[in-house]
Amino acid sequence: MKRAICLVFVYLLTGLTALVYPQHHTVNQKGHEQMRQRIASDLKARLRGRMPEEALNRLIKEEQGRQKAMEAQMQEEIAQVCASLAVLPQPGQYKKLEAAAAVNAQDSLALVALYNSAGGAAWTHQEQWLSGPVASWYGVTVEGDRVTALALRNNNLSGPLPSEIGQLTALKELWLDNNRISGSLPASLGQLSQLRLLIMHYNNLTGCIPAAIGDLGSLESLYLSYNQ
Repeated sequence: MKRAICLVFVYLLTGLTALVYPQHHTVNQKGHEQMRQRIASDLKARLRGRMPEEALNRLIKEEQGRQKAMEAQMQEEIAQVCASLAVLPQPGQYKKLEAAAAVNAQDSLALVALYNSAGGAAWTHQEQWLSGPVASWYGVTVEGDRVTALALRNNNLSGPLPSEIGQLTALKELWLDNNRISGSLPASLGQLSQLRLLIMHYNNLTGCIPAAIGDLGSLESLYLSYNQ
């Protein structure tokens, strides 16, 4: 009897293996059922006389039921794997994910200082500022974990630029024209070694241009006209 049960298990396991390794058994769902029927017929032929026919049929039926349950479980697991693969980033989405990553702490603090100093609560556009991820703040461009551009043109900024603006050391473009920014330019702007564009015309700036700005080797355009 034990030998008969072992034979049933081995034969049904063979059919299950065909489902797990379809590259060796290219059969469809109908083919799976035909395979199970062939296995059952073969088993009956081999075990006939070793155990009662009724017991043999019951044993085969039970094992086939277990096999179907295992097939269903495998199909569910395969579906879950496929679903997880479907949500993986596609080749153009990695840059967006990088932008959503945490931004350098000193950059975040510098932007907060600007918001507080230049009347951020009254800005025309202040979407996501101090609430969403830094990369989602209006006018802020992020690459990797650094702020590389700040564009708040004609946005009702008023008040002085904070010295913390010099902490944006990866900044390449600063567009703050057509606002009401007052006071003198902070000398800390000289720390922005990668800055290429400094656009601040049509404001209320006073005082002298800091000498440190003359040391910005990457600077290509400087617009400071129409200030006090």
